[in-house]
Amino acid sequence: MQGLCTYLPSTILDYLYMHSEKLDNKEPPFRQDYETVVLFADVSGFTKLSEKFANRGSRGHELLKKHLNSYFEVLMRESTSQGGDVFKFAGDAILVVWPRSNEELGRVTRRAVQCAVQIKEQLTGYKILDPDRPASEKKDKMELNVKLGIGVGKISILHIGGFFGRMEYVATGQPLTQSFEAEGRSKKGDETTLVVASPEVWKKVSNHFDAYKILDEGYAYIKGPKRGMTLPKVSVFKTTTSLKYIGNEPEGSKIMKRVTQYVPGAVRPYVKDFEESWADELRVITVLFVNLGLVKGANELYEKDSDLKKIHDIIMAVQKAVYKYEGSLNKFLMDDKGSTLIAVFGLPPLAHENDPERGLLSSIQICTQLHQRNLVPSIGVTTGTAFCGVIGTRNRREYSILGDTVNLAARLMSHAEKKIGGGVLCDEATHYASKKRLKFTKLREIMVKGKSKPIKIYHPYPKSYIQQFTKDRKDETPRVSLRRRSIVSYLDAATSMKSPTELNTESPPPPHMREMVRTRRESAPSAPATPRGHR
Repeated sequence: MQGLCTYLPSTILDYLYMHSEKLDNKEPPFRQDYETVVLFADVSGFTKLSEKFANRGSRGHELLKKHLNSYFEVLMRESTSQGGDVFKFAGDAILVVWPRSNEELGRVTRRAVQCAVQIKEQLTGYKILDPDRPASEKKDKMELNVKLGIGVGKISILHIGGFFGRMEYVATGQPLTQSFEAEGRSKKGDETTLVVASPEVWKKVSNHFDAYKILDEGYAYIKGPKRGMTLPKVSVFKTTTSLKYIGNEPEGSKIMKRVTQYVPGAVRPYVKDFEESWADELRVITVLFVNLGLVKGANELYEKDSDLKKIHDIIMAVQKAVYKYEGSLNKFLMDDKGSTLIAVFGLPPLAHENDPERGLLSSIQICTQLHQRNLVPSIGVTTGTAFCGVIGTRNRREYSILGDTVNLAARLMSHAEKKIGGGVLCDEATHYASKKRLKFTKLREIMVKGKSKPIKIYHPYPKSYIQQFTKDRKDETPRVSLRRRSIVSYLDAATSMKSPTELNTESPPPPHMREMVRTRRESAPSAPATPRGHR
């Protein structure tokens, strides 16, 4: 029971505990609002580190997790020592939110700034040692640094979703936007700019901290606390009640049933006996990095019931599109640029030989559903080997996916949004695994961050475009016409399936898929006794 609780922030656990009776008869969406402080910590150097270890197979991914966890351990220890609650992991970044407490907001703000200074002092220029490189070889300099932004004000934590009993939570409000914008003003290579306070934060702490510089907009580069102004440490676990009592309550099992709804199905079978290390593995997966196209980003509180229901409806539509093809939702975040989520095909307990096809069909359906809601989503789809497992410590952890495949999906999503006005883009591996079934347009190769060579990208045709394309070509040969119409028929069947198992998986894989299929079969564990609907 306690192991399951470590997959949720104390802020969420405390809310589920304190409002257990009210939530019993309440269907999502629902929310929790309060004034607090937010710290956004972004690790720089992770992309280079990921690229460095990408070609070393399981050993490389083990090293990547080891170094990232070591770094996060220090960051999380300093955060919790000042009462902070690690709210979400976002790849190489962490979002820390201070829970409700008896301390006044100004003092909590001081704690957050002091926490950021302590993190900077311990983690600036963090050296990464490569144990596999011979001492005689010239070793590339590898180090990690952290940039920190702090915001303060009212936040709303939205509890949304619920399709197949899978809930999502996300924080919104000005403090998040402040922290993102503050972190964005940090300058690479300049240690005096690594801790940045928003104007709202600086107003509350200017009498207690020194600054290297105050920008015209009011942002402050924090130097450290003034003499005699350091606050004593206090653990986050002393500021919340849930972890102390949730397991001892007569209604504990009912509360834990709600807690379970927020935990990914891929890790649930291993949680009971703290055996999460068994969930760590290299898998061939298909990743969807999705920008939902929401105009309102993290700066909005979604205070109106209509706004809350709208975001809930959007997430429900995405969940249905993903779960229809037996994928999993891994992350959902809001920042100043909008809303992004990560969906994955190929995670336990559900993995398929045709996960790249399923991922593309799911992306097309996401686009269709969101277009009907007047949104323009942007989706990057990639296929390859990634580390799938638990990131964090025994007190706070999340199931994450790491590696070049994930990074590339994010780059393709960004390119789709900024350069082609939305839609779906996929990489060469996804195209190669799906081209027998789906129709693609090859686009111009692009350069992306972290890659030394251009990347081949493709756009899968949406069904409506293929239908129109077929109608317009009256002079084509019968064979070409039949091929095009078979594609339309396949998409028609796939996008109208009542059950994901209706997708044909019995036909033998083409030659270029056999190695990937073999890898999937070797890496896929036997399915645990988890109901098929659980995600």
